[in-house]
Amino acid sequence: METTTTVYIKVLRREFALRESRNPRYSLRSFARDLDFNQGDLSRVMSLKLGLTLKGGKKIIEKLSLSREEKYLFLKSIVEEKAKKGIDEIKQYAVEEPIL
Repeated sequence: METTTTVYIKVLRREFALRESRNPRYSLRSFARDLDFNQGDLSRVMSLKLGLTLKGGKKIIEKLSLSREEKYLFLKSIVEEKAKKGIDEIKQYAVEEPIL
């Protein structure tokens, strides 16, 4: 994962913190339930151990009260992260297997 935190991570963390501030007993498990998302996967996404898929992102934004622009930026950050990962994989392959 990249070192800078992507928009979708910031949105998820902000929303979780907001809900937790309203209810100190609110847990990540509760958040996952409210998003209709697997708790283990959500934990790994929020701790930057797992990237979020576009399908998962679409599912999550339907459960959050985001503006149209925030939804766009949320999904765009997922796509950008996937593109960066793809470029990094190509660079790694080029190092391991020189082209011509």
